[in-house]
Amino acid sequence: SRVTVMYHQVFGPVYYADPTYLVIASLFREATKGYAISAILWLAVDRWIATRSWSWYERQTASTIIVFLLLELAHLSISWTLSAFLIT
Repeated sequence: SRVTVMYHQVFGPVYYADPTYLVIASLFREATKGYAISAILWLAVDRWIATRSWSWYERQTASTIIVFLLLELAHLSISWTLSAFLIT
């Protein structure tokens, strides 16, 4: 994102207010911040599931991986959705 802003500053004026590359860089920046900030929450949710269902969790079956993937999908979708709301 910083490289994009520096590129924008160096290569001068644009004739429209929001160049596409700045919007995309801002989306990535906000999504990364949202992902990093909420990582502790999703780690706590994972640990809560592991504590509540420890015998199932320790067997490490395919359903354990599916739960992990669902948690990660929720984490990514929330961070990208919030970044889109912040930018637009």
